[in-house]
Amino acid sequence: MSDLTLEEVESIGLSLRMLLSQSWFGSNRQVALQLLDQLDSLVSERKHEMLPLPPNPGLPMFVYGALKPRELAYEQIDKYVRGTPQPAKVSGAALWIRDGLPLLRLDPDSRKQVRGCLLDLDLDGYQAVRVFEPLALYEWNTASAVPDGGGRIEVNVLEGKFVVPKGNSVPKGNPEPIGREWRSADDPVLKYAPMVAFQMFNDLHRGRERESLPESQQSEDASYWDRCFRLQAAYLLLWTVYERLTTLRYGPLLGPMARLRRLENDDAFREAFSEAGAKTGDFVYNSQNLKKVTISADGSNALDCWYQVRSNLSHLGKGGYGDSRIVSEAFVQAHLVLVRLISKLVCQGASEAR
Repeated sequence: MSDLTLEEVESIGLSLRMLLSQSWFGSNRQVALQLLDQLDSLVSERKHEMLPLPPNPGLPMFVYGALKPRELAYEQIDKYVRGTPQPAKVSGAALWIRDGLPLLRLDPDSRKQVRGCLLDLDLDGYQAVRVFEPLALYEWNTASAVPDGGGRIEVNVLEGKFVVPKGNSVPKGNPEPIGREWRSADDPVLKYAPMVAFQMFNDLHRGRERESLPESQQSEDASYWDRCFRLQAAYLLLWTVYERLTTLRYGPLLGPMARLRRLENDDAFREAFSEAGAKTGDFVYNSQNLKKVTISADGSNALDCWYQVRSNLSHLGKGGYGDSRIVSEAFVQAHLVLVRLISKLVCQGASEAR
């Protein structure tokens, strides 16, 4: 497909999505989903210029973010790692965070250190890194790393890009310093937002039965609409967590739907869905094309279904009585799965002293 234009690739992807929505592929659905992921990756490559290979791919790579062992994205590259990963540190460097993504900044005059890990990657491993990390945020550099076992070794490292507008001392995007080690378990969206969303939801339903809500959408009851919109806010917050989780696991280059498809086919999601005892057979309709999305017993279409509820809220401003029941049920199921998913995927190891 390398000789196809971007418009042709997007057209093929659109046709494939339409056929999938009509259950045209039957038992070959998974093959079609894999092809769709490949198309999405190709579109992403065309739209966003990818990282080049490092000048010397024979050097090991110092990783400090989601690609570290035991972190969310390590599975993207673990099969390309030769030998055993080595914990290490890079001196003369500082760690920053921007939009949830860690950025290393080299500064030879600094006495700061960044903790991470050394990976001996083959060429395919570096290709996988190129697909995962965006050129808009990172560039290759080399640094001197000190493994925990001693010694000193030259390594490839992705240094964050910092653009300071003329006449301003603050880099674009307002990055913030975070200390010497990044962990997904310290991310406030992953750490606190699921509980905050649950507390918002629980406060709304304390002493009330969701099933007792009236059927009519015509109401002057301000207190009901106050609860309704707060419920929507709790659900949208829950989806902020899903989006952060999938960005860190599959990379920021993929679009939201491509990341959700990967998550739905992720063993960790299937296990979390089963362990949560999430309901199956529930369905929603796309309010624009009336496509019916039904949750299967193995969790297939669950994320699509729950995301459709989210899309109906954020794009169409839903606020009816029937919608409150749908949102409430979707919140319960999506939250049950999410907390188990975070427990499985997010690194819970001891943090370095700040």
